Amino acid sequence: MPYPCITQPDRNTPLRLTLCLTKEECGLVLPFVKRALKAAQRKYDKCIFQVPIGGTATDKQKKAIIKAKDNLDRLKELHYHLDSLA
Repeated sequence: MPYPCITQPDRNTPLRLTLCLTKEECGLVLPFVKRALKAAQRKYDKCIFQVPIGGTATDKQKKAIIKAKDNLDRLKELHYHLDSLA
């Protein structure tokens, strides 16, 4: 059964809320994370391809690219950890 846990690696870092899962729960969550990862990759690619070749991105496009990249990176990290446990 998943449960939240408050962790702090050392005294100099802030407290973090962590969700603890068993191996079976990681296996159950993994397909949903894979689906979200594919959607995030498509979103990031769409943001990148909207910038004209040889041109510069507008501020709105830059913000969208950064947001999509951050989301993609977080999902890749989550997928990596879930995949290594499952």
